[in-house]
Amino acid sequence: MRKSSVSELEPGDLVFYYGKYYSPTAKPQPGDVVHVEVFLGDELGTGPESVIGSRFGKERVTLYDSYQFVSKKWELLGYEFASIDTWLDGTLQNFNEERTWAAGRPVSASDHARAGGKYSLFAADAQNADDCDADVAADDGADD
Repeated sequence: MRKSSVSELEPGDLVFYYGKYYSPTAKPQPGDVVHVEVFLGDELGTGPESVIGSRFGKERVTLYDSYQFVSKKWELLGYEFASIDTWLDGTLQNFNEERTWAAGRPVSASDHARAGGKYSLFAADAQNADDCDADVAADDGADD
């Protein structure tokens, strides 16, 4: 779900950076999305604009006081703010027409586990994800 301003962000929401690379040999990115960070805000960070991300090459994920910064590799064209709640609830919702995927298909726990490969935070245990999918499929909708 898109959010119209940084004031609407909650911890865990995403900040997308739209830009154009300075280097003529850099591969253009679909929709001009060149960077993404995770919003923390006052609640989890160091101030109202706090984020975590890896901004500079081989840098590790770092806590920053603000989502605003100047990149040496790309010119900033704008920001977009979004919640991942719909995705976590199992709804694929595409907000970028240049990036196509299986919109409308239900997302399963095993889809989450496999999404980023073995290094994804969702890939703790693919077998548990498959078991979760089986449990959901076996649920007849009755209240317990």
